[in-house]
Amino acid sequence: RFPATKHVDSNAVTGSIVLEYNAAQVPIEKLQPLLPVFEKLEKTASNYSEKTKPTILTLVDELEEHLKKLQ
Repeated sequence: RFPATKHVDSNAVTGSIVLEYNAAQVPIEKLQPLLPVFEKLEKTASNYSEKTKPTILTLVDELEEHLKKLQ
């Protein structure tokens, strides 16, 4: 788990993800490089279906890997 993470919530029905983090531990400048991943995830999740679910889960894993590197 990413140390600055306060809470993560996901909804498999809607394909949404909420990530609450401690901004004091991770300045917004450090999150800027993740914007392409967030945008791709947003685009894919907006068309959520059983067909897109594996791609969404892969993007979530990718996002998690990026967050680990910010530690």
